[in-house]
Amino acid sequence: EINNLRSLEGENRSLRREIDNLASRNSDAQAEIMNAQKQFDSIQGENDSLRREINNLRSLEGENRSLRREIDNLASRNSDAQAEIMNAQKQFDSIQGENDSLR
Repeated sequence: EINNLRSLEGENRSLRREIDNLASRNSDAQAEIMNAQKQFDSIQGENDSLRREINNLRSLEGENRSLRREIDNLASRNSDAQAEIMNAQKQFDSIQGENDSLR
């Protein structure tokens, strides 16, 4: 029975070493998981930041289209105004010519 107890004692020590080894490997794995989680969180934060920037750029894109439409509208109105000025100049020249002939 003593031999049996000594054998169990040896097996117990062996099992304790195996438990310690597994506990150490588990601890290392936990540290790797924590590091991976920190990297993931960092990448997620960067991703969120990029999404916000993309949304801002899309908003600016819409604003840009609106400003281009406004520029086109103003250019058209300017062209119309230029035509009116030319027409008024022709009328003025015509009246001026009549005036000169009446003198």
